[in-house]
Amino acid sequence: MTDRPGPGRLPRRVTVLSFAMTAGSTAGQAAQLARRCELTILRPARWPWYANEPRLAVEGAQVIDLPVSFPGHHHFHLYRGLSSALRRTAPDLLYIDQEPWTVSSAHAAYLAARIPCPVVGFTWQNIMKRYPPPFPALERSVHRRATMIIAGNEDAAEVLRRRGYRGLVRVIPQFGVDLDLFRPGSPTRAELGLPPDGVAIGFIGRLVAEKGIDTAIRAIAGVPEARLVLVGVGPLENALRALADELAVADRIHFLGGYPSDKVSTVLRGLDGLILPSRTTRRWKEQFGRVLIEAMAAEVPVIGSNSAEIPNVIGAAGLVFEEGSVEDCARAIRGLLNPDARRGLAVRGADRVRACYDQAIIAQRFWEAWRQAFEAWHSSRS
Repeated sequence: MTDRPGPGRLPRRVTVLSFAMTAGSTAGQAAQLARRCELTILRPARWPWYANEPRLAVEGAQVIDLPVSFPGHHHFHLYRGLSSALRRTAPDLLYIDQEPWTVSSAHAAYLAARIPCPVVGFTWQNIMKRYPPPFPALERSVHRRATMIIAGNEDAAEVLRRRGYRGLVRVIPQFGVDLDLFRPGSPTRAELGLPPDGVAIGFIGRLVAEKGIDTAIRAIAGVPEARLVLVGVGPLENALRALADELAVADRIHFLGGYPSDKVSTVLRGLDGLILPSRTTRRWKEQFGRVLIEAMAAEVPVIGSNSAEIPNVIGAAGLVFEEGSVEDCARAIRGLLNPDARRGLAVRGADRVRACYDQAIIAQRFWEAWRQAFEAWHSSRS
């Protein structure tokens, strides 16, 4: 190995291992990082979660598709040819953009130790869980080898420490928002096939129980001036349709189906507000709520429950209600009936995104974290 940087120098070559960066919506942040280093992104050649998404293309970065065993299985997937790819890219730092307890994370961290180079990991896990074998052992091996693990929220950082990690920890959301894509624009309500009357409050995400969509439907039943627009698919769809029929509000609940991420901005411009009514369960609580910052960037006012990270993301730029409370949810929805109130929240939301969640800002925070890990690793070896 030649041209290895010494202590105090920057990581000139950074390799990122990420299935999330299969999605084209992450390209802006990756391009920002590529301006700071020689960036290589290793991603799966096929990942079912993003089958309908435009593939990532990053100006200034090398993107390598690797064959993967068990694509779509977060816990078990394994990259074939990863060892040779790392030898070719010879990174000064490896960033593993996924949970530390997975098979592929443990494999990548092991290979990085043979280069050798520092490892930075990532975690969203904000609930203390007991994993079945072999995952605790995999997690411990990554903890031993990772100089730093970035947590997507403060709860995840606390869980990381409780699980025994003793390295550096930084709290940074995984991805920022693309302000060129998610921006205010001409209304698209007619394009979405929505009636012109009523205040259109949208939900964008999986139709699953933990998202609390039933709370929103029950709340809408008490706010006749509003409509609920559901964008997404999931196992709860039939039950939600039945609930809308039962409450006699089916004419005000609109199921639009799924949209790829690059079309979400079009959907947002057809809405008067966005709601994320997540409900905490024993094994899940909201980790971030990316759609909130996308809506705020598009100057769409937001409503969220107080599940875990949602209030921290919204800050003072939106309305927060007690998770699972139909009455409190209805109160928040009524807060968006006034056009002046909507406009005020929209402006505050856009200001908050520009200050905190712009992809350029998140990329800079990642770069600073990588630099800190790089310097700490070299100092520990001196």
